[in-house]
Amino acid sequence: MRNHLYYLWLLFWLCGNATHPAYADTAKKDSLPATIVHDSSALTIREFDKAAIDRFRANPDFQYDKQQLDLSWWQRFKRWVKYKIFELMTKEGSWSLLKNTIIVLGIVALLYLIMKLLGMDMASLFSRNAKSTGLAYTEHIEDIHGIDFDAELSKAIETRNYRLAVRLLYLDCLKKLSSYQLIDWQPAKTNTAYVNELSDADLHTGFKQLTRQFEYVWYGDFGIDQQRFMQVHEAFQQFDKQLK
Repeated sequence: MRNHLYYLWLLFWLCGNATHPAYADTAKKDSLPATIVHDSSALTIREFDKAAIDRFRANPDFQYDKQQLDLSWWQRFKRWVKYKIFELMTKEGSWSLLKNTIIVLGIVALLYLIMKLLGMDMASLFSRNAKSTGLAYTEHIEDIHGIDFDAELSKAIETRNYRLAVRLLYLDCLKKLSSYQLIDWQPAKTNTAYVNELSDADLHTGFKQLTRQFEYVWYGDFGIDQQRFMQVHEAFQQFDKQLK
């Protein structure tokens, strides 16, 4: 019984202290708002440079919302090419296609270099051969010194085979250059090699022009009439006079 009275008295004592003014003051102090401290430092107001803004505004490079209508056709073409390349590169599998294209171009360039080093005639690879054109002479003559060019040329002119006649004129010219020891004639040599062997400037220029005309007629397989043949024939005769 005494213990029960003791606990009951302790409970009333705690309740009375909870309402004591000292506790009320402490709770009030804890609930007060924080003190606001005002910043009294000086402020510097900065403004935009109007002159710089006007310069940028006048610069056409920064006028992104205006379409440039004064582009030349070349500039528009380059812009179109760049756009197409970008469009191609953004498609799926484009890098694989680009890699394969580079490999193919590399192989072609290597083959071209090898053929040039071997002195092979590139034009003859894409021209029609002598058999298909019905001509009596193959692309590579084994011995030009064994041909009677005057007789064969007369036959070609009589039959109006002017393409063959131009071929005979060029082979006869090679024979004469070889006879004068101006070139080292070989069956597998290219025409460009013979042109480069001529050290004399006038002969070099003249023979280069004849070579161009011959390749135009022979390898290009273009038709040639009597009037055009007479002009080519005259050019070969003028070159013969230079050799003498």
